Amino acid sequence: MSRSDDVTIRRTGQPALRLTGYGLAAQSSSRSQQGPTQNRWHDLELWADDRVPAGEDQPHCVVVRYCTQWQGELGHDHGEVVPRRGIGDVLRHYDPVEHLTGFPPGQHYEAKQAGLQRAIRAAYDHAVSGLLEIAHVWEMVDPESRP
Repeated sequence: MSRSDDVTIRRTGQPALRLTGYGLAAQSSSRSQQGPTQNRWHDLELWADDRVPAGEDQPHCVVVRYCTQWQGELGHDHGEVVPRRGIGDVLRHYDPVEHLTGFPPGQHYEAKQAGLQRAIRAAYDHAVSGLLEIAHVWEMVDPESRP
């Protein structure tokens, strides 16, 4: 974990979050060199409050940035402070295509829009998996409950 004394997390349409004593626990990105996610992608960060002992109640800041280079489309910054046990819920409830505006309206573009949305959702899911693995966020499975 890299430690920082003061971090500002920008949030679109909301006041920024000011984190003191948080360290960067993990980063992940859905950006690719070619294809649908070369112009639209998500950067993810997880910040942990280093002043609190590790555990399921340790405060974390989950950051999701929708980045775009598509003409006329705006990016979006989301940040939320939750206990460690809530990290997965924040990432699961974030809609990765909410800010996508890419194609003109009309039936002619529906298939292309649907394909783009599938690609962005899949890339986001991969980035989430990477972030959770790097940060060692696990769901515990009871060995006796397996089929």
